[in-house]
Amino acid sequence: MKKLVQSSLAFIPIILAAIFIHGAFIYGNPGFKLDKTQKGLLISGIYNNVNKVKNNDLILKIHGLSHHEIMGCALGLFTPDQDTGMLVLRGDKRIHLPYRTIPYTFLSMLELVWPVLLLIIVFLALGSTALYQASDDPAPTLFFFMLCSLSVSLCATIPSLVGFLSPVFFSSAFLLQAISNWVSFGLWAHFALRFPAQRDLVRHRRWIPAGLYLLPAATTILGSLYAAGFTPEFFGWVQRLRNLYLPLIIIGVFLKHLTDYMKTCNAQQKNQIKLPLIAYWLTFVPYLFFYLLPNLCFDGPLISFRIVVFAFFILPMAYLGAIMKYRLFNVDRIISRTMAYFTVIIALSIIYSMFLAALKKWFFGEQILSRELFLFFLIIVNILFHPVILKLDRLIRKLFFRDHSISVKLMHHFSNRISATLHLPDLIMLVIRELPEAINISSAAIMTFENNRSRLFPDHLRFGKTPWTESRIVEMFKTGSSMYFSTFQHFDSQKLNNELEEIRKTGFTLVFPLKGATSLSALLFLGPKNSDSPFSEADIHILASFANQAGTALENAIHHEFLLESKKQLEEMFDKKVHSEKMAAIGEMTSLLAHELKNPLSIIHSSAQYLADKQQNWEITREMLQYIQSEAEHLNLSINSILKFARQKPPEFEKIDLEYQLPPMIRQWLRSENHKTFVDIELDIEKGSYIYADFKQLNQVLLNLIKNSEDMMENKGHILITAKKQADNVVISVHDSGPGIPEDISDKVFKNFFTTKPRGLGLGLAACRQIVQAHNGTITLKNHVNGGALAVMCFPMKPLTTIQIQEKQPEILKTA
Repeated sequence: MKKLVQSSLAFIPIILAAIFIHGAFIYGNPGFKLDKTQKGLLISGIYNNVNKVKNNDLILKIHGLSHHEIMGCALGLFTPDQDTGMLVLRGDKRIHLPYRTIPYTFLSMLELVWPVLLLIIVFLALGSTALYQASDDPAPTLFFFMLCSLSVSLCATIPSLVGFLSPVFFSSAFLLQAISNWVSFGLWAHFALRFPAQRDLVRHRRWIPAGLYLLPAATTILGSLYAAGFTPEFFGWVQRLRNLYLPLIIIGVFLKHLTDYMKTCNAQQKNQIKLPLIAYWLTFVPYLFFYLLPNLCFDGPLISFRIVVFAFFILPMAYLGAIMKYRLFNVDRIISRTMAYFTVIIALSIIYSMFLAALKKWFFGEQILSRELFLFFLIIVNILFHPVILKLDRLIRKLFFRDHSISVKLMHHFSNRISATLHLPDLIMLVIRELPEAINISSAAIMTFENNRSRLFPDHLRFGKTPWTESRIVEMFKTGSSMYFSTFQHFDSQKLNNELEEIRKTGFTLVFPLKGATSLSALLFLGPKNSDSPFSEADIHILASFANQAGTALENAIHHEFLLESKKQLEEMFDKKVHSEKMAAIGEMTSLLAHELKNPLSIIHSSAQYLADKQQNWEITREMLQYIQSEAEHLNLSINSILKFARQKPPEFEKIDLEYQLPPMIRQWLRSENHKTFVDIELDIEKGSYIYADFKQLNQVLLNLIKNSEDMMENKGHILITAKKQADNVVISVHDSGPGIPEDISDKVFKNFFTTKPRGLGLGLAACRQIVQAHNGTITLKNHVNGGALAVMCFPMKPLTTIQIQEKQPEILKTA
């Protein structure tokens, strides 16, 4: 609401401009424009021949009133008569001329006043931008008021531009211009003394603004009264003295900014002051030396007021940039580019002058030919213009400035390194150690967030009075309201300003969010450049892009660390489980071995004791020795079974054609002593059934299954061995006609050390399953629907490089 009320002041110059233009439409167009001097109204331009005046004619009287009386007419002190003529001084002659006007058209009026209207609009736009976009400190408000007052002064020049000689209107414009000038000078000086905020000379000194606003007006009025008393000449002296303070203010403000620049150590603040200092030369050198001083000393300027007004447009633009975005401006680049342009303009002006002289000499001033060649000249200049500017710009920066812009190529290379790093500590070290060296800044730091906790890297850094998870900066980054923060920014939130101040005291200048795909991962803090030059807008964009990539890389690294930690925990849990299973297996094996070894050892011990204590006949001695030998063999067999199970070798794969290689193996078994002759074995091998396997281990599995089947049959029995192709697999089944597997032990048959035999370790089927799985296959054992036990093995036909246990059950089990 406060800013809305303040911005309503912008309507004052608009209304005044409308009043003066409307008055000019009413009184008509005299055909000339005027400049105010101490002796009279100087005719500085003629548009038509309505009045018989010439340039540099001095109007001494109009409507029966002298120049001084006209300027005081608005106060009611002087009254114009019916005489509409003019008394004009032309050289040494005084000439009476009639005063005539013709009606204005819209276009003829616009042609005269458009520069003033354009500048008024621009000034009001600049002031409103500063008022609404900059912070709430007093400097932007004073800047807005100053531009509003300058716009009023520009409105007061409209009667002079259109030759509007109505005494009341002309006097009103003169008085309005005098008052607005005094206010503008005061506001300008007040603004300059408070800018920048770190060098505010007005704070707690209210008498300084009062003097700035009152002294120019008081000195002008008192000086005019002293010089002329309260006579018509009083207003001439006001015209003479009203701008007397302006050179002092110009020089004073320039020296103030120069002192600020020299005493300020911070690069950001230097950059803020440097921009207006440059603008002063471009704005006030023409005004001071070519308009104001000649007007004061010689009663006439050397350049027109329009040029002065356009030159003055540079300073507000510089101030606005300094107020709003000075931290992003590369002022040295602006200076070097401006110098390059001016150098090219001067060079082209000289070349063009020489070009015209050559044309007149060689082509005898033929205008058509000259224009054709000049067009050719412009085409060549436009082609060469941009490269020349760039080369001059680089040369000037090399000679006078140090260019410390961040390299796009370097940051691209660094971003690639960041993206390729998954180890979180390496990523953080890359940012806080190598990034400052790469882009030539003083320091860098990262604050990560995880589970409502924050951690700052490097670890020795400490700043922040409150938890950073409750930080206003973090809150704003999470809502996505800002791309970055500068510690020199000022905001409405005092909490935010306090946080930025704490960061600045730690030595950091910029704060960027590191965002991943889902949330804010961390904050990136960057210190100032080692060269003390400020970050430019291009630097900010490059760093912001880097921050986006670093945020994604950091999120990936955090996820990678989480996965590694999860993997470590799973491995620890797996190791514990394996260890517990091993210990359980060892305990089970120990009890089994105790049972398996205790009886043979007892028999061996008692037999040996019996042989040692008594003399027996040879038959008893031989029987005792056979007991000892048998039990020792049983012990050796048990130990070998355990060692064979524990030291199972990985298979050596080769192509096996089951149709040709299984029958010889079965025939060899039938001839062995372990085969029960009352059991028949039948083979049914499908043609083309081949697998990649270790035949020795496959032989061990089949013989183990056949032996188990024969052991379960006491009388005549039958075993059917089949091999059939099924999709990309080969299914081998062993079906016996025995009693089958009891239901209460069907889920334990493959368990280590489980056996139903009176003498056995229970490792046979466990070893079979171990071998089959090593061949990337599966094995199942269950009862057949027609009776007996059915063992089914499924092997892939194609060789596999990794263990892939097939979970899909063969169709033979579905029909079993």
